[in-house]
Amino acid sequence: MKYSKLVKEFVDILKVELSGKFHVDETVIKCDGEYKWFWEIIDADTKFLVATHLSGERTIEEVIKLFKQAKERPVKRPKRVVVDGLWAYEKGFKKVLYSRYKEHRVEFVRRAGIRARETNNVVERLHGTLKDKLKPLRDLKSEETAKIWLDGWFIYYNFLRPHLSLKGKTPAETCGFDLNIENSWEDLIREATYHQTRLTRFVSNEVET
Repeated sequence: MKYSKLVKEFVDILKVELSGKFHVDETVIKCDGEYKWFWEIIDADTKFLVATHLSGERTIEEVIKLFKQAKERPVKRPKRVVVDGLWAYEKGFKKVLYSRYKEHRVEFVRRAGIRARETNNVVERLHGTLKDKLKPLRDLKSEETAKIWLDGWFIYYNFLRPHLSLKGKTPAETCGFDLNIENSWEDLIREATYHQTRLTRFVSNEVET
């Protein structure tokens, strides 16, 4: 909780090499006695968690926020986006990711499910892993606490948790990251602190100049 913000700001600027096959879904989590929606976008081949978003509603506006977060990351434009039947996904997709130019066009696949030609199992398994982590906590105490904890979840899943399907690698390692870490928070905190110190010095020098 203490270092999630510091490390999240650092990892969010790292360039990611992804397959471009994005799977999107939302799940319910309990926060301060109320149910909230937690949205996630995951890259199918690398299992890298691209974007997350916590909201109280499932509206077009919330989908737009999620897709904008993914678009603002230093990643290439996705090749395809796979979603379930929630109507807000299509409208949010058109607002943020649709392009009439062929070279920028993103394939939109809707109504993925158990009986569909293409499933959303990759992101549904991700939700299952998240729920397992949340069980011992019983309830996140506030929305602010929840957002910090979920930032920590983003970091843990991408940079610290090895995957069997990735032959024991983390999603970050599969994306080609060569950070000086050995699957520990301590190493990530060190790298993030070093980056923040360099950035602070750079800003100070610019101001003095």
